[in-house]
Amino acid sequence: KRPVQPTPVVLAEEADTPEDAAQKLTRRPRHIARLGADWAWSERQEWSLRARHQSDERVDTAGGARSPAWTTVDLRVNHTLRSGLTLFAGVDNVFDTQRDFTQAHDFSPASGRFVYFGARLSLGAQP
Repeated sequence: KRPVQPTPVVLAEEADTPEDAAQKLTRRPRHIARLGADWAWSERQEWSLRARHQSDERVDTAGGARSPAWTTVDLRVNHTLRSGLTLFAGVDNVFDTQRDFTQAHDFSPASGRFVYFGARLSLGAQP
């Protein structure tokens, strides 16, 4: 067997001169990273953690405007009370990362922190 060789992929590169800038892609961050983890603390309780990071991105080739880098973190928990009945709660965008609406070139997340909770009831045959 041949070993797997990673292939680097560049989404966009920085321009060195104004002439090079016209050839670069706009609205394409150089780096995007996503990380997630799930934990089953017990047979009845599960936790999920998700994070996303995006580096700054070129918005305008003529003026060199850039949208800032941003990171969001989401947290969720599910707790099974009994067969067929589960409570859930979560926080999306825990640190309330949100764009500056006064800046036309800021493409950070439009929505801020979002907190939710609820119950899920399954009717019918349960394992």
